[in-house]
Amino acid sequence: THLHMMALTMATVALAHATPHALPSRDMVRHHVRHHVRHPGSSLGIRSPRLLLARDRRRAPSSRGHGVEVRAMDDERRERMENELKDPSNFVDYLLPRGVRKWLFAAGATSTGVGVAIALSQALTNGGGEALQTALVNTIGLLVFSGLLYADTQNEQKRIETRRRNREEQLARGDRRYYVNSDGLRVSRLNDVDLDWILKRLERWGKQDNMPFIGPKKGALLQDIIAKHNPKLTVEVGTLAGYSALLMASRMVQSEAAEALGVGRDDDDAEKDSIAEKDNIAEKEGRVVTIEKDWLWWLVANRFVYQAADGSPELRGRVSVWLGDAKDKLREFPKGSIDFLFLDGLPKEYLSYLQAAEDRLAPGALIVADNAGVFASGGLKDYLDYVRGTPDKFSSRFIESTLEWRDDIMDGLEVTTWLGESGER
Repeated sequence: THLHMMALTMATVALAHATPHALPSRDMVRHHVRHHVRHPGSSLGIRSPRLLLARDRRRAPSSRGHGVEVRAMDDERRERMENELKDPSNFVDYLLPRGVRKWLFAAGATSTGVGVAIALSQALTNGGGEALQTALVNTIGLLVFSGLLYADTQNEQKRIETRRRNREEQLARGDRRYYVNSDGLRVSRLNDVDLDWILKRLERWGKQDNMPFIGPKKGALLQDIIAKHNPKLTVEVGTLAGYSALLMASRMVQSEAAEALGVGRDDDDAEKDSIAEKDNIAEKEGRVVTIEKDWLWWLVANRFVYQAADGSPELRGRVSVWLGDAKDKLREFPKGSIDFLFLDGLPKEYLSYLQAAEDRLAPGALIVADNAGVFASGGLKDYLDYVRGTPDKFSSRFIESTLEWRDDIMDGLEVTTWLGESGER
């Protein structure tokens, strides 16, 4: 059992170090991304290897009855492992899990205790200083092993209490939920990683470290625009962690599902269009291509997109993360193919992004620029002058909102409609 646990611990360590995690701060983005790519386990929400393995075990059963029993056994096994193993903090902990250490300390204390008894018996029977010296050495060993066993046991209790508090916090945040196992007991388990899980983590990360994500308020506006425009191809410039790309893709999925169910149409129209929609559903599915020029952020975004799609199959194949300079990558799209362009990179480069994409825009395409309020007189001035001052190409309006994570700073989105023809410069 101990050898199996040691092998499992080493395997989970290898899995963790093969997986990039990230928790950078706003002012030291690159430094922190490098740190968390190399040192997994941040509070961003990427789960520890043990919980990843537990999640995989929970997903294995698919039948209803048998699945509940297996999940209950898995939960019980996971709890025993969590109470037995200490989260490794050094190489020794990897090789000697808590159960192994406690067994060694107990064996050492027992052995030296027996040695003390034997040495004292010999000293009383035969006399002599050698027996007393042996008793003294064994007494020191007994104290050392007993002290180590006591300290390890106390540390285990502290860790169990810490886990209890963590579970309560996870329940309060909605990361963990209660269910009734096969024995009728009400127990809790972590939620599976899916789209909602990823979005909540990114929002909490953004608020905690003031990350330049679009945020939930402007994100809701962006989703509304997506729903009304219903683009087939959406291109984003400036991926970062992939938060806005996932928001847009999720809204596309919701809109398509509502349309397939006939929401917003009367019964006659829904019946007439049902056959055509089923035949052309693959062609009607929208997708998002997001472009990031920093390879570290590209890795981070790919990680989140993969996890979201893995837990929410409806997102699979919807989001692609491209690596490169957007001014070059935008020219790789066919002319007239981009229905929706979201600019969320460096504000001073928005104009060059738009100009690179103009002949790739479809007739009536929308261009949405983030931070059009806070950077209106700074990095976005040239861009705003261009889209607002070229009426033969663009029709533009400003939607007011607040800066991400700050209700006291006004910001907004510049929503621009392309009036030119497909392929026009």
